[in-house]
Amino acid sequence: MLESKLIKSGMLNNRLNFESHFSLSHTTNNFVDTARVNHDFEGNIYPSLNGQGETGTFLTTQTTKGLEINERINLDYKLSTNHSLNLNTLINYARRQPSDDIASQHAGFIIGGFPSKKTSIVSGLTWEAKLFGRKTDEYVLSKVFPSPFRDRGFDFIRDDRGSEEKEQYDIANRLDRVNEVRTVQRFFT
Repeated sequence: MLESKLIKSGMLNNRLNFESHFSLSHTTNNFVDTARVNHDFEGNIYPSLNGQGETGTFLTTQTTKGLEINERINLDYKLSTNHSLNLNTLINYARRQPSDDIASQHAGFIIGGFPSKKTSIVSGLTWEAKLFGRKTDEYVLSKVFPSPFRDRGFDFIRDDRGSEEKEQYDIANRLDRVNEVRTVQRFFT
């Protein structure tokens, strides 16, 4: 895993603060089951189902590779002593690619899990006002999801697998753009 953090304060006449947090993760998981026999809790040995692995019905040499990239950017701009703007953006990309060549060869079709890919961007803008001698805090928040969330968990489905299955997959992946605006008030005594 690789991480980096960058913080810069006091830019533009001491009004702008900047923060960046970045992380990168790459993983590889291996699961191998090529046993021809099973063992019970007492240590007795007996043949495995079809003689093909201890945990399932096929010999398995599954490899799953994963990649995840995250970036968070925060800009805080002080408009005056009582007013400020804050922009926060989170970008996320994740990919998972499983494969199991031996099990797929034995079964006659692809086995090993579903490849998946996810990309998301979320941005938030906040205006903060301290009013009435700093006795109240007023916030106006807006959150935007500029690109729809996409989870490509079933990319293996092709048109030859049936139009009904493909249509259900397409409907499940469709999300509209979402915008959210809220106002929050806090009172201090």
